[in-house]
Amino acid sequence: PEMQNSPGCKSKYERSITVLPRLDIKFKVTPEEGCNPVTAEFRNESTGGGSYSWDFGGVGSADVANPSPVVFNNPSKQNDRVYTIKLTATNANGCRREAVQKITVYPQVEAKFKILQGGPTGVSVASICSPAPVYMKNESPSPAYSYTWQLGPKGDQTGVDADLTGPNDAYINESDPPAPMVIPIRLRAYITAHPECRAEETKNLTV
Repeated sequence: PEMQNSPGCKSKYERSITVLPRLDIKFKVTPEEGCNPVTAEFRNESTGGGSYSWDFGGVGSADVANPSPVVFNNPSKQNDRVYTIKLTATNANGCRREAVQKITVYPQVEAKFKILQGGPTGVSVASICSPAPVYMKNESPSPAYSYTWQLGPKGDQTGVDADLTGPNDAYINESDPPAPMVIPIRLRAYITAHPECRAEETKNLTV
């Protein structure tokens, strides 16, 4: 600015302003969501940063430009879990900026069951005499799941029932001459909204 007093005396003051380089911060997550567990890879697409710090939402941290893949778990069998990932960049002049993205991990899936003799409170069995009335007890209930039973000669059953999805009627061994009949019983569980997320268990029933 220039100043002037009444007699016409002038004074001038100048000061320079330094504009620091632009700091752009962004990163890419692959994948952004998926079945439990999710192994995510990170690609730093920032420019102008000198140092970087990653916060993986409680899973860990890293002070590198491009971190190694990180595994994200979800212990819930019902609800998604969302992780907030934060990248902080700092340049040589001390300027700092942050970028945030989220990773969604679908519920974990498990398939567990028992083959019971005598109904839902019966005894767990792996072999039984023909005719063999058995009860399939689902021990992996979740409102987020659907199920498919493969029941050997009794065919398949599919649905969202958490408990009794297997047969109450008997398996009959009519082999001649008599010989044990081994029937594989398989339970498949999957997330109804994300059927690619699945698990299964198989047990053999000898009749």
